[in-house]
Amino acid sequence: MNVFTYNNEKTELNLKNPDEVSLRLKFNTEKLKIHIYPVKGLSESMLADTIFPALIVCSSRWPRLNKARFSDNFCALHFQDIIDIKDDDAFHTAQAEMIRDFLIGLPEEISDLFICCDGGDARSPSIAAAIMRFIGRSEEKVWNNPFYTPNILVYFRLCCAFGIQISWEDALAKKKQNDLAYRNAQENGETSYERWELL
Repeated sequence: MNVFTYNNEKTELNLKNPDEVSLRLKFNTEKLKIHIYPVKGLSESMLADTIFPALIVCSSRWPRLNKARFSDNFCALHFQDIIDIKDDDAFHTAQAEMIRDFLIGLPEEISDLFICCDGGDARSPSIAAAIMRFIGRSEEKVWNNPFYTPNILVYFRLCCAFGIQISWEDALAKKKQNDLAYRNAQENGETSYERWELL
């Protein structure tokens, strides 16, 4: 059991070894396509070119999709875009472990992972960044995208659930990187990034 301190409050985390977890993943992590969308923006037509999709929904609303399309390959959980760990509606360790276990349980045929929240700009990219870091892919497309404002509590706790050694200061540094990307885009008046990226 590991203990981390955030806002002077100690929290215990059940950490696993990241290598131990990654070895249990059945799907091809290099070929996996990760899509970030708002709940309202995700539709059946977007799935037309996917072979075997999976879905993580971080909202009390369900997208305009047929659940049968995903078989059992979907994970629905609700939490707010806040970073106060004392708030019951914040992202909790149990939810981070739920996402981790969901990924471990996905079949090898999975080709696309859709992650959606209400706006598609905070909770979803946080989860995407943690997953990308965990599977050994660069997460820079998330943190450098000025359209995103990732929730660092979500990112931090999910990294911890994956067994990634990360400090709260590391997460804050990612937030500063994202803030800088936003300021640069505002000053330059343009960016090469899209609002909802394919990662």
